[in-house]
Amino acid sequence: MHMDHTCVHLDPDDITHVKHRPLVSYAGTAVATAPSKSMLELSEDCDAKSTLVQTQGCVGAYDKMPLASASCLFTMDTSSDIFIMHSFQVSVIHTANDLPLNE
Repeated sequence: MHMDHTCVHLDPDDITHVKHRPLVSYAGTAVATAPSKSMLELSEDCDAKSTLVQTQGCVGAYDKMPLASASCLFTMDTSSDIFIMHSFQVSVIHTANDLPLNE
Protein backbone atom coordinates (compact mmCIF):
# COMPACT_ATOMS: atom_id res chain seq x y z
CA MET A 1 0.00 0.00 0.00
CA HIS A 2 1.48 3.33 -0.98
CA MET A 3 -0.28 6.63 -0.37
CA ASP A 4 0.91 10.20 -0.71
CA HIS A 5 3.69 10.75 1.88
CA THR A 6 3.09 7.24 3.19
CA CYS A 7 5.04 4.05 2.61
CA VAL A 8 3.35 0.92 3.98
CA HIS A 9 3.39 -2.56 2.45
CA LEU A 10 0.53 -4.96 3.12
CA ASP A 11 1.48 -8.58 2.54
CA PRO A 12 -1.51 -10.54 1.11
CA ASP A 13 -0.65 -13.41 3.49
CA ASP A 14 -1.23 -11.07 6.46
CA ILE A 15 -4.76 -10.09 5.43
CA THR A 16 -7.43 -11.99 7.34
CA HIS A 17 -10.99 -12.07 6.12
CA VAL A 18 -14.34 -13.71 6.62
CA LYS A 19 -16.24 -14.64 3.49
CA HIS A 20 -20.00 -14.11 3.63
CA ARG A 21 -22.37 -15.98 1.35
CA PRO A 22 -23.05 -15.14 -1.40
CA LEU A 23 -19.43 -14.35 -2.21
CA VAL A 24 -19.86 -10.57 -2.52
CA SER A 25 -18.69 -9.19 0.82
CA TYR A 26 -15.47 -9.55 2.81
CA ALA A 27 -14.57 -8.22 6.26
CA GLY A 28 -11.15 -8.51 7.77
CA THR A 29 -7.95 -7.09 9.14
CA ALA A 30 -4.88 -6.08 7.12
CA VAL A 31 -1.51 -5.93 8.92
CA ALA A 32 1.52 -4.10 7.54
CA THR A 33 4.79 -5.98 7.20
CA ALA A 34 8.22 -4.65 6.33
CA PRO A 35 8.68 -4.44 2.55
CA SER A 36 11.34 -6.47 0.79
CA LYS A 37 14.44 -4.83 -0.64
CA SER A 38 13.07 -5.30 -4.17
CA MET A 39 9.79 -3.57 -3.23
CA LEU A 40 11.74 -0.63 -1.81
CA GLU A 41 13.77 -0.37 -5.00
CA LEU A 42 10.51 -0.07 -6.99
CA SER A 43 9.12 2.66 -4.69
CA GLU A 44 9.44 6.31 -5.60
CA ASP A 45 11.94 8.39 -3.62
CA CYS A 46 10.26 10.41 -0.87
CA ASP A 47 10.68 11.24 2.83
CA ALA A 48 8.61 8.21 3.83
CA LYS A 49 10.87 5.84 1.86
CA SER A 50 14.02 7.42 3.32
CA THR A 51 12.59 7.10 6.84
CA LEU A 52 11.60 3.49 6.23
CA VAL A 53 15.08 2.56 4.97
CA GLN A 54 16.91 4.40 7.79
CA THR A 55 14.82 3.18 10.76
CA GLN A 56 15.40 -0.30 12.15
CA GLY A 57 12.22 -2.23 12.99
CA CYS A 58 10.08 0.01 10.79
CA VAL A 59 7.16 -1.51 8.80
CA GLY A 60 6.15 1.78 7.22
CA ALA A 61 6.39 5.54 7.44
CA TYR A 62 4.18 8.59 7.18
CA ASP A 63 6.29 11.46 5.87
CA LYS A 64 9.27 11.39 8.31
CA MET A 65 7.44 9.45 11.06
CA PRO A 66 8.52 5.76 11.27
CA LEU A 67 5.84 3.19 12.11
CA ALA A 68 6.51 0.13 14.27
CA SER A 69 3.16 -1.42 13.28
CA ALA A 70 0.09 -0.60 11.22
CA SER A 71 -3.22 -2.37 10.71
CA CYS A 72 -6.73 -1.64 9.54
CA LEU A 73 -10.21 -3.15 9.74
CA PHE A 74 -12.00 -3.22 6.40
CA THR A 75 -14.96 -4.43 4.40
CA MET A 76 -14.97 -5.07 0.67
CA ASP A 77 -18.17 -5.35 -1.34
CA THR A 78 -17.27 -7.07 -4.62
CA SER A 79 -20.70 -6.47 -6.16
CA SER A 80 -20.18 -2.67 -6.04
CA ASP A 81 -16.34 -2.63 -5.91
CA ILE A 82 -16.43 -0.53 -2.74
CA PHE A 83 -13.60 -0.88 -0.19
CA ILE A 84 -14.18 0.74 3.21
CA MET A 85 -11.54 1.15 5.91
CA HIS A 86 -13.34 1.30 9.26
CA SER A 87 -10.32 2.05 11.38
CA PHE A 88 -6.57 2.35 11.02
CA GLN A 89 -4.18 1.88 13.94
CA VAL A 90 -0.45 2.61 13.99
CA SER A 91 2.35 2.56 16.55
CA VAL A 92 5.05 5.16 16.07
CA ILE A 93 8.79 4.57 16.60
CA HIS A 94 10.11 7.52 18.59
CA THR A 95 13.54 8.73 17.51
CA ALA A 96 16.19 11.06 18.95
CA ASN A 97 14.96 13.74 16.50
CA ASP A 98 11.49 13.89 18.08
CA LEU A 99 10.58 17.27 19.54
CA PRO A 100 8.81 17.56 22.90
CA LEU A 101 5.06 18.08 22.43
CA ASN A 102 5.05 21.43 24.26
CA GLU A 103 7.61 23.06 21.92
